Amino acid sequence: MSWYRLLLGWLEVGLRRTTADRLGLRSTPLKMVRFHASPTADHTTWTTYEFSDRRWRGPNVEVGYELAISLKGPVDGITALRRATEVLDGLARPPQVGTVLVDLFQGVDGVSTALRHGVVVAPWLWPNMLPLEDGGRRVELMVIVPAGEDEIDRAADDGFAALEDAWADPNVNLLDPQREPVAD
Repeated sequence: MSWYRLLLGWLEVGLRRTTADRLGLRSTPLKMVRFHASPTADHTTWTTYEFSDRRWRGPNVEVGYELAISLKGPVDGITALRRATEVLDGLARPPQVGTVLVDLFQGVDGVSTALRHGVVVAPWLWPNMLPLEDGGRRVELMVIVPAGEDEIDRAADDGFAALEDAWADPNVNLLDPQREPVAD
């Protein structure tokens, strides 16, 4: 049994059931886990659990994909994660780093109105713990961070690498849902 499954005994688990008609999820419950004080004391991480069992998995698929949102302060991460699964569940293949989720954070409590979009990024927060192992299958974690309109435009105009370079500035905290978007 993987450490990921063992953690469920120690963590608060949020099981969110939704209807197949509303979300198109084949009436499978959406399972989420909330990690308090992760990656640091003033942050919370929300992640899907067994999302990869519903999507992008077949007899020849050796990699599963889970979603994570990690933010500082009081934020409604459950709403954002649920929205992300609604969008991503309709895709034929897993999103790649740099995938934009338009208006993902719009109206989400605790997130600045200037950061209304979501972007899939590499999971830099837990470099020594990834990828995960689940029953002999590798499970990749796709981290979603809030992004502003100018940041999305930069990625579209100059490529995602240019946006990553701007985000690499030590003064930019991608986990701060109240941060100012990186200007050109």
